[in-house]
Amino acid sequence: MNKECRFCGALKWKEEAAGMCCSGGKVALASIDEPVEPLKELFSHETDESRRFLKNIRKYNTCFHMTSFGADNIVSMPGFCPTFTIQGQVYHTIGSLLPATNTQPKFLQVYFMGDEEAQVNRRSEYVQGLDRNTVQKYNKFYIITTF
Repeated sequence: MNKECRFCGALKWKEEAAGMCCSGGKVALASIDEPVEPLKELFSHETDESRRFLKNIRKYNTCFHMTSFGADNIVSMPGFCPTFTIQGQVYHTIGSLLPATNTQPKFLQVYFMGDEEAQVNRRSEYVQGLDRNTVQKYNKFYIITTF
């Protein structure tokens, strides 16, 4: 990405059309504010925790999902670069606000556990390979900004 848009400064591939990013200067987005703590530190690349967080960011996002992804017909194509094709409607499933008997809370149900420590424990158990202290930082931020 070494081609810069003359209107908005977006970096682009040389094959990209001139107006794809900002419609030739017709669209101007507001500047993005600097992230607040703890996100600022987690996105900094300056600490071991930050580097681990960024390496596993998809896992951290997964442990905070409120819904699960679903589709009527998913066709999987395994191989070197596994992909899947969806035919029909794509949807998110929420499910019950309370877990079924003898099952652990997941997705939106975790938010109704009430106790922050229990939420952090559940999120850390639900998605393997996460640092519990990082989940706790993210959990505090997420609760404050979401609700």
